[in-house]
Amino acid sequence: MEILKSARAILVENGYPAFSMRRVANRSGIHLKTLQHYFETKRELILETLDYTLDTHYFKQYVTIFDQIEGNSSVNVLSNIIRYLIEDARTEETSKFFSEMWALSFRYEGARAALDGFYVKHRQQLELLIARANPKITHKSVKLRAGVIASQIEGLVPLIGYDKPDHLGLGDMEREVHDRIMEYVLAS
Repeated sequence: MEILKSARAILVENGYPAFSMRRVANRSGIHLKTLQHYFETKRELILETLDYTLDTHYFKQYVTIFDQIEGNSSVNVLSNIIRYLIEDARTEETSKFFSEMWALSFRYEGARAALDGFYVKHRQQLELLIARANPKITHKSVKLRAGVIASQIEGLVPLIGYDKPDHLGLGDMEREVHDRIMEYVLAS
C-alpha cells in the first residue's frame, strides 16, 4: 500500500518524467530490489497505481456516500456521486494525476492500458447507478450514458481543475453540469 501511495504521489507532485522505480523505492523507504520483487516493471507499477487510485479514492468514496444516504432514492445516490466526482475534478491531486496519465497514455502503452482499465471500471460503477436511477432505459443506453457522463466530468478539469482561473460566466459550471447530467440520466 505504501508503495502505491508513493507512486501516486510522485506522479502528482513531479509528473511522469520524474517517475522511476528507484524514486518510488526511495520514497517508500525500501530497496529497489524489494520494489522489483513486487513490481517487476514500471508498467506493472503504473497499472497497480491506477487500480489503487480507483479502489481507494473512488470506490471507497462511493461506499461512504452510499452509507451516508441510506434510505434515500437511487436518484439521490447518483446525484451525490455526480456531485462528488465534479468536486473531485477541482482537487490538486485529481487534476494533476489524471492530466499526467492522459498525457502519458499517448506516449506509453502501459499507461494507455492502465487508464483504459480504470475507465472501464469507472463506467461500470456509473452504469450500476444509472440503471438503478432510471430502470426504464435499455442496457445499451445505460452504457452510453455512463460513457458520456464520465467524459463530461473529466472534460471539466481544464475549466475547473486545480489552479485554473475563474472564467467570467462560468461560476455556476458545477451546478449546471450536475443538473444537465441528472436530466440526461432520467430522460426516457
